[in-house]
Amino acid sequence: MSSSSLHYEIPIVVVERDGPFEEFKKDGAMVSVELADGRHFAGILVIYPNQIGAMEGHDVLPFEPAEIVRVYQTADDLRRRSSASWRFWI
Repeated sequence: MSSSSLHYEIPIVVVERDGPFEEFKKDGAMVSVELADGRHFAGILVIYPNQIGAMEGHDVLPFEPAEIVRVYQTADDLRRRSSASWRFWI
């Protein structure tokens, strides 16, 4: 993961296959992802259609976006909202 660039995108083929996602704000949805190695991460703010805008509790994304094999929403994702304490990358 390049620390010099904080521009993250979910592979568009994954988003198109798994979406659309319920938005909490215009063009913004909270999602969870599954990586190729089976790990899951939640609290990810996705800005339409596939930009990762922030992740709860992280200053940089703790994985490579190319590792994402599935994007989904849980009940917790639908209740979660970003806050001013988050580091935004867009």
